[in-house]
Amino acid sequence: RALTLAIRFILVKNYLCMLEVTGGTSMQRNTAQAHFARGEEQRASGKFTEALHSYREAAERLRRRGDEPGLLACRLAQGHCLRLLGRFAQARARYQDALALAIRLHTPTDRADADVGLGMSLRALGDTTGALRFFARAGRTYHVAGDTLGAAYVLWATAGALRIRGRLTHAFETFQRAHALFTSQGDRRGIAYSLCGLGGVSRLMGNLYDSLAYYTEAHREFGRLRDTFGRAYAACGIANAHRMFGRRKTALAHFATARHLYARIRDRISYAYTLWGEGTLYKVSGDLGRAKRVFAEAAAIFRATRDPRGRVYTRLAIGELMILQGRNRPARRLLHTARQEARRHGFRFEQLHVELLLAALRRREGRRVSTAHLRRRYAALGSTFGDERDLPLNLP
Repeated sequence: RALTLAIRFILVKNYLCMLEVTGGTSMQRNTAQAHFARGEEQRASGKFTEALHSYREAAERLRRRGDEPGLLACRLAQGHCLRLLGRFAQARARYQDALALAIRLHTPTDRADADVGLGMSLRALGDTTGALRFFARAGRTYHVAGDTLGAAYVLWATAGALRIRGRLTHAFETFQRAHALFTSQGDRRGIAYSLCGLGGVSRLMGNLYDSLAYYTEAHREFGRLRDTFGRAYAACGIANAHRMFGRRKTALAHFATARHLYARIRDRISYAYTLWGEGTLYKVSGDLGRAKRVFAEAAAIFRATRDPRGRVYTRLAIGELMILQGRNRPARRLLHTARQEARRHGFRFEQLHVELLLAALRRREGRRVSTAHLRRRYAALGSTFGDERDLPLNLP
């Protein structure tokens, strides 16, 4: 979600050019420009709520003047902030406004930028099929325009959607292509974010040492760039790698760093995913009471933000706790709900997690259960996970 903080939309320069073309009084230009520039500064420092207010002020003045190029820049910026605040339906509406303006103004790269924003919003709302359609259209536009950086960005976004759909091998290869293009352009933030993508997919595939190496390299680069979100993103990835290795103390330290940084920039959804990882660590360590409290906090955030993948993960986690406590009937109901939502949104990797938990539940009830078919299905997605036979599960 946060790569837009670093690349693609260098709107201040574009907007200054628009002001020179579109006219209006000097006072109007300076006022709109001041609000927009303030919003850019606030967004760069992670103050998304404040930036959103500044963009709204600028957009209102531009709308009254009929300055459509300037308004287009504001609508894109508003979409970025809303998406990073977890308000995906509102972000989609702003990107749709931007797309309509770009079509009317006949500016193909602006249209591609809006397409990517729409795709990112749909991806977060669980519509990865729709997201991939928008990413494909944006990719064609960037290719025709010879925009290598735009092409790299849309590859990065596409790889994230493929990862969510469980197409791990394809996602890994696409992240590699994005990384190569960012490297060819010398874009350090793009390189770091693609390293995080490679780290995440590597963990799901079972390549834990590679995952830790990718995230560690990205964390160093984000530190040099003073990118708060990037540092949090990489710290959470490092924590999850150490969690998978069973290194409780090291993992907890990195989870605490990630939570602190996400709280600073008020990224509730990433904060909740960090809580899920931390709760999983408590669960596999046997601290079920603390795990329950942490999972409940994460679940409340995912319900409030309507994040479908987060809801699936917390239902899996809470359902597993119920099994460990001997509450099989409510656990089965919750897991069936998680399976229905995972199927509805095409979360194939998470569907297998549900089946693995249901198999463990049946085994605890004294039934003979084979999970060989699940191991084969995990392998078909590109993952070595699925050999675990009993609880608690250390899900990647």
